[in-house]
Amino acid sequence: MKIIFLAISLLGITISSCTSTNTQEKKEKQGEQKKAINVSIELIPSEELTVVNPKGKIQLYAISELLADAPATLITEKNFEETKLPTIISLDIPEDHTQLIQPAPVNDAIKYYVSIEWDSDNSGQVEQGDIAIDYDRQFPTITLDDKKQTIYLRTIK
Repeated sequence: MKIIFLAISLLGITISSCTSTNTQEKKEKQGEQKKAINVSIELIPSEELTVVNPKGKIQLYAISELLADAPATLITEKNFEETKLPTIISLDIPEDHTQLIQPAPVNDAIKYYVSIEWDSDNSGQVEQGDIAIDYDRQFPTITLDDKKQTIYLRTIK
């Protein structure tokens, strides 16, 4: 009886240590996947802007440059609170984000751009009078490098 109990105990310890090792390996792999590329985006007003509601959202999209009429893929988004412009928003982009892009990019030719949702007048919806990207001045294309990216903003008219 003691031998059976001893054998069962040793088996339990062995299984426990294997499970612990597997759990540790999973945590390490998850840590590797969580590495990110950091991009700084400066939001600059093209005109005088008034912020009543400081809460907004910035979204980063990616699309294969060589595919016509393909939908863009949302890579990451971040809620922010800003009361004054200009300001800098920092986005963390997963290192393996290219695997998310559908349809898959051809020859790694990827175009990145941002969009902004900002109900800056606090009316409950993004509409005339709110802050938006100034597409007339520049399309909000960005690159994933160490340089600060600039996006111009204006009031929706």
